[in-house]
Parts: sequence; structure tokens; C-alpha cells
Amino acid sequence: MKKILYVLLLSLAFTHCKAQNPIIPRFDPNFYLGDVDGAYYKDVDNYLDQFVGTWMYTEGDTILKVTFFKKEMLLIDNSYYEDCLVGEFQYIEDGVEKANTLSNLDVNYLGLFDYNMYSVTRIRKTSYPVCDECNANEKRLVMFFTEPANDDDCLEGMWAMRVVVEGGVQKLKVQFRFETVACGYKEDGTPSTADYFSIPFGDYTLIKQ
Repeated sequence: MKKILYVLLLSLAFTHCKAQNPIIPRFDPNFYLGDVDGAYYKDVDNYLDQFVGTWMYTEGDTILKVTFFKKEMLLIDNSYYEDCLVGEFQYIEDGVEKANTLSNLDVNYLGLFDYNMYSVTRIRKTSYPVCDECNANEKRLVMFFTEPANDDDCLEGMWAMRVVVEGGVQKLKVQFRFETVACGYKEDGTPSTADYFSIPFGDYTLIKQ
């Protein structure tokens, strides 16, 4: 009897929770994130799933390795819930490791901004940075990018990326650009040391591992 009562109460609690969190498609252009208080902006079409996994770029002794995973129903600003893509990376230049944040994936952060890479929005081919190779209706996912060595209050990077299949191989096409340039000071107003990121800005093609 107690077990039956427990299951009933659990079911009612779940139903109540769902009623309090209306589901809105994550990439519905008719809604802005946070417009509906308490809403769950869900990746109903599983668009983010195509990016999940490990991708690698290699050129000689230079290696860029990125791992993404999807976090579902993450609470944002104590206001609404969102499905997000988060990621971390390793960058080796001429055989020397410049940055490695992959261990950050082992931490189950409750906050989106604790990750060095996280999804922001989708953009069209004509949006910055322009994608001449993209199809007319093709969308790219924009990822915020930073790294532990970045102590500048303004320096932010962005990845505009899409998945393509060439010769039966899954590839991640990335345009890495400035979001905002360094301003020369930290959050507390003291001088910063970061002007750029360890990874050079440019275009990269990463292969699915």
C-alpha cells in the first residue's frame, strides 16, 4: 500500500512539474530564450545531437581536439530551462600543448557558463561570419569560446560550426572568430594579460573520431 501511494504521489509531482514547465522548441524563431518564465526550451528535433562526440583537426604536429556533449533541461539564470551543447578542447601546436580543458567534462556543472564552450544560437549563411559554402537554408550553430588563460574582461571568441559528410566521413566545419576583442583589463579593473586565444583564429575542418 505504501509503495502504491509513493508511486501515485511521484506521478502527481511529475505531472505538476511538467505543467509548470511548458515545452517550447529550442530553435523556434517565434520565441526568444527566457520570454516565457519557467519554460523548457527543448531541442525537440535533436539538432544538437549531430555535434555530440569527439572531433579532431591535425596538421603536422598541430592538433585540435574537441569533445561536445548535450546537457538537457539546464536551468539558466533561475528563470528558464534549456537544452545546450557544451564542450571542452585540447590544443597542441608544433608538438607543444598550449591548452587542455578536456578534464572539465568530468565535472557535472549545474551552470552553463562553467564550461569553456557552450551553444548560443543558430545562424544563417549570410550572418557573421558569412558562409559561402553553406546551402541557402543551412543553419550553423554558434558556440561561445573561452579558455582558462583568458583573464580579459572583454575577450570572447565564437565558433560557427556545421556538420557535413564528405566521402562518407563526418566532418565538423568551424569558423573561429572574435566575438569581442580584448580591452586590456580584468573584471576587477586591473590590467589583463590575454590579447588572443591559444588557438589561432581561422577556419578548421575536424574529423569525427
